[in-house]
Amino acid sequence: MSASREKKQRQVSTANGPSDKQRREMEEAQKARSKTILYTVVGIVIAVLVIALLVWNSGIFEKNKVVATVGDQDYTVTELGFYFYPSYNYMANLFGGTVDADTAASIRQQALDSLHQYAALYTAALKDGYTVDDNIQAQVDGSVEQIRNYAAQNGTTFSVYLRSSYGPYMTEKVLRECLTQQAVANAYYSDHADSLTYDKAQLESYYDEHKDELDSFTYSAAFINGEAVSSTDADGNTVDPTDAEKATAMSVAKATA
Repeated sequence: MSASREKKQRQVSTANGPSDKQRREMEEAQKARSKTILYTVVGIVIAVLVIALLVWNSGIFEKNKVVATVGDQDYTVTELGFYFYPSYNYMANLFGGTVDADTAASIRQQALDSLHQYAALYTAALKDGYTVDDNIQAQVDGSVEQIRNYAAQNGTTFSVYLRSSYGPYMTEKVLRECLTQQAVANAYYSDHADSLTYDKAQLESYYDEHKDELDSFTYSAAFINGEAVSSTDADGNTVDPTDAEKATAMSVAKATA
């Protein structure tokens, strides 16, 4: 084929659209671009998910969850752990490392009650002009040092010991805040209680109105079985006790009691 004829054929092909070869090249290029875009999008999504997972596992959302508000102060899961985990760990050790759901719920409620009580006293103390004086600071420093010594005696670090004793989010900073609040609340409560006076008539009147709440009793209990025992016949069949045998067994039980 002459050069002029080849040129003419190319001109005709161009006029009629791209050739089969050009179309294949264009399709492959388009597929490559689509894959690149897809992989880029997938990579971005995976990166976002990984970051989200790392943030979630860090506990930043859970530890900042507000569980109580006293006055204008919010208290989070971390601060609740200061009151919850010592009791929870004690019960877990008592029952071989397991605490059932009902017991855990009860401990959590007690922890919330304690948090509310100390927070309310602390708030009242601040309004009454109480501050963290040298005596309270010495108490807090002494408690922290004692906990640090416990950690060393148990062969672990201070931070690890804090998390095992007061929950996975506890830090020295939060621990000091909780201990300070507790010390101020206790000082305020003690001073306030000492400042109150009552005469004998007031005390007797209050007692008469609250006997059921104030009186306590110590008692012991023993179970004595008053059921008659079943027997077996010659063939090994169970024979239920007769009414007379039941009555006799109950009489003996009452006499023993």
